[in-house]
Amino acid sequence: MNIKSTNSLMRYLRIKKGVNIEGSKQKNTLLNIGYYHAYKGCRFFNNKNNPFLFSDFSQVEAVYNFDSKLKALIYPHIMYIETALKNHTLQNIVEVGQSDRFTDLFDSCFNAHKDYAFKTQQRDYLLKQSVKLKAKIFNELANKCDNRIISHFNRKDEQVPIWAIFEILTLGDFCFLYECLNKNLRQRVSKELKINQSLDSDAYMLFQIIKALKNLRNSIAHNNFIYDNRFNPDKIGSRIGKYLQTELGIVNINFSSITDYLILISYLLKILKVTKTEIKRFIREFKEACNTFYQNIKSLSIYHKILPPDTMSKLTKLEKNI
Repeated sequence: MNIKSTNSLMRYLRIKKGVNIEGSKQKNTLLNIGYYHAYKGCRFFNNKNNPFLFSDFSQVEAVYNFDSKLKALIYPHIMYIETALKNHTLQNIVEVGQSDRFTDLFDSCFNAHKDYAFKTQQRDYLLKQSVKLKAKIFNELANKCDNRIISHFNRKDEQVPIWAIFEILTLGDFCFLYECLNKNLRQRVSKELKINQSLDSDAYMLFQIIKALKNLRNSIAHNNFIYDNRFNPDKIGSRIGKYLQTELGIVNINFSSITDYLILISYLLKILKVTKTEIKRFIREFKEACNTFYQNIKSLSIYHKILPPDTMSKLTKLEKNI
């Protein structure tokens, strides 16, 4: 995009969109963050039928900067959670299966379908998932044959161990794998992490949580906007919200706001035994980002569309219960 095209876009924003944008500073900002990425990405909440009524380009900047801060704040914690959940799961798989070979473990660990009666819909679904998982693992091993760890075992003509397979799994792959674990294994992990067993009778709570985090993690990694939860088109189920409400005593957790994802991440850090100091720092930095956004957006309606009026009361309750 050259200076002339930037000038044209500035005129377009002023004349067609009613957004005041003037001077070299705002012109340079528009050039740096991009009209098509920033303005077109920030101009609505969740979907294009719910537009913001921006009056000044500084408001576009405010939404863009708030979203960037959210990504920088959340991403390291999601990566930590992903690694930790993989390691807890891996440890239990190896202990139960008494082997580190995927072919040995497959029939004894990745057989969730056997927890259901013959010819039931759930059994048939999970059986298909199990077959797909095996194919997916071998496909990943073929695609990642140049990976340093995978090639090490291939050169030695040895089967790649399960721990090495976990190293190449994406969070989406891990979610798929976890769904296929039998109930005994899922319960072991659930109990190890001190998940409330009375609210996790089928031992699929952690699977639901991983599924909920997957799209958020991928959106951050691909620099997509997250401030309005557009990364979750299928909508997260009410089960996790009700679980967190019971465990943390916070009402109205429905994942319509990014704040509820922060609550979920904080809870996961808690059960993974991250220090209270670090978790409270995470919450405090989020509150600071919210306050900066409030000061910069200069529109209460836009602010409350992104961060509902109960945001600060939720965060206060979260800090208390953490």
